[in-house]
Amino acid sequence: LENSIRRAAILAQSDGRKMIQEMDLPASIQETARQAMNIQYQSLDEQILQTLRSLKFSHSSISQTAQALGNKDRGTITEYLRGFCFEHLVQSNFDIHAATKSLAATDEPDVIEKVESKMNTYIDKVQNNLDSPTLYKSLPKKYHKSLDVIIQRVKTKGKLI
Repeated sequence: LENSIRRAAILAQSDGRKMIQEMDLPASIQETARQAMNIQYQSLDEQILQTLRSLKFSHSSISQTAQALGNKDRGTITEYLRGFCFEHLVQSNFDIHAATKSLAATDEPDVIEKVESKMNTYIDKVQNNLDSPTLYKSLPKKYHKSLDVIIQRVKTKGKLI
């Protein structure tokens, strides 16, 4: 590593630059860096979901996820979780057990139970406040369509739980 940095510094100086650039590094290091960048980039919702899953949706998973992702607001994490619940419920054709199992991404009964409890809470709030514009408040816009489908389903078919 030391030799690579020295070599890169010499190449930068020979070009009249005061800073090392990626092109100054050996090809093997450049490739490793590119692979690491590809692995590390995930959208915010992917990062949130992956972190919640890794924490097994524990009681403190919202706070821990917010902290792990650069001290995000806990409310933001909660609203993404609500959106994930709505999205998975619609994707599973309103099969709550299938939706929770899909969202949890595990067969562990404790984790599935925690996710199902959250999902039931969110569904219950929708069913009891069908015409309230606050249902959409703070929910990331990408999940509004799923919420629309759930509201329509409840209005036409009745309660989900």
